[in-house]
Amino acid sequence: METSITKAFKKAKIKITLKTNYKKVMAKKVVYIKINKKTYKAKTNKKGVAAFKLKLPKVKKTYKYTVTFKGDKANNKKTFKGKLAVK
Repeated sequence: METSITKAFKKAKIKITLKTNYKKVMAKKVVYIKINKKTYKAKTNKKGVAAFKLKLPKVKKTYKYTVTFKGDKANNKKTFKGKLAVK
C-alpha cells in the first residue's frame, strides 16, 4: 500500500494492489474506498493496481479508511483497513 499527499492542496493518492490468495494480480476489477464518510470507486489496471485520488479537508487529522473488493465468481470478498495522516 502506497500513500502520498500533496501538501499545498491536501490531496491524497492511495494505490492498492489487488491479488488472489495465490498472489496473482487481479486485473479489471472494481474496488471501493471509504474515507471521511465518502465512498470512491476505482478499477484495477493490468498489473492489479487501483489508484484513488482523494480531496481531504485542510485540517491536521488522521483518517481511517476501508478498501473493499466485493468479490466475484472466482474470488471472495476482500477488505483492508488503514490510516492516512494529513499533516
